[in-house]
Amino acid sequence: MAGHTVVVTKPKQKGKIDTTIAAERLSAKFPNLKLILLVGICGGIPTTENNVRLGDVIISKWVGRYALNARWWPTGSEPRDPPEPRTDTQPMLNQLKKMLESKETNEQFSAMLEKKIADLERQDPALRYPEALHKMLESDDINEHFSTTSAANLEDLQRRDSAYGYPDATDVPLPLSRLHIHRSPSGSTKAQSCGCDSERKFQCDEAKKTTCGELGCDKDSEAARKPKDFKIHAGGFGSEDIMMEGNALRDELGKRGYLAFDMEAAGIMHQSRTLAIKGVANYADTHENKEWRNYAAATAACTAKALIAEFYSRG
Repeated sequence: MAGHTVVVTKPKQKGKIDTTIAAERLSAKFPNLKLILLVGICGGIPTTENNVRLGDVIISKWVGRYALNARWWPTGSEPRDPPEPRTDTQPMLNQLKKMLESKETNEQFSAMLEKKIADLERQDPALRYPEALHKMLESDDINEHFSTTSAANLEDLQRRDSAYGYPDATDVPLPLSRLHIHRSPSGSTKAQSCGCDSERKFQCDEAKKTTCGELGCDKDSEAARKPKDFKIHAGGFGSEDIMMEGNALRDELGKRGYLAFDMEAAGIMHQSRTLAIKGVANYADTHENKEWRNYAAATAACTAKALIAEFYSRG
């Protein structure tokens, strides 16, 4: 791909354990890997500042273990005091540089390490890859060029396979108070015969299989946005073993710099030279469905391809 040899592997199951195993086996079998990308789909936070929407791509700046204390759906329980997230940044160079700042480190050893780091960065630009990429994305001109290349990759893919086209489903971020449940013809969300109940925050199994349009979730909401091109964002990933399904903690974490949630990113961030690149398939709420998965997976894959071609070759 773009003049580089690319190895692709897939974890057996969702979650950080299988992702960790897959990454470890990949590194053991191919010890000269220069870059590891985790590509797939995620839940996004539709903040006003970043305007994250379905199909957009999030590139990880860091991964936080936000320690979600309880599932919000269907029990209705909420963490009383959301803990401060711990951010796990790219470890390799950061750990070395922190070592250099230690008062216990011998000055001669510090000088040797500094020289070694500089030599490694000159020989292998991939060692400074994540930080340099984030700085690159902060430039409007470069970001626009990168986004254009990603969009061109997507158009090429869509010409070859219509399964990755823009979904017909609407894209309307809904308030957390508007749940994905059955409603009466009058619009009431009081307990229905199926068990759906807004007050108890309970959703029946049939509702989980039904689209927002059929349930009337987006009725009377703002007009849906159908963007011409997806956008690329860089920000924090929240990664835990259970799915974020739309509670107050989601929006609280959004204020702290989180843009995405998944169940895998925490499994690779102990590796050096890693990035998560994921397409937003839902808003990490109760309205999650499969309609956006193919498109979101495609935007992420096309962005990863553009990243390798447009940035990695720059050195």
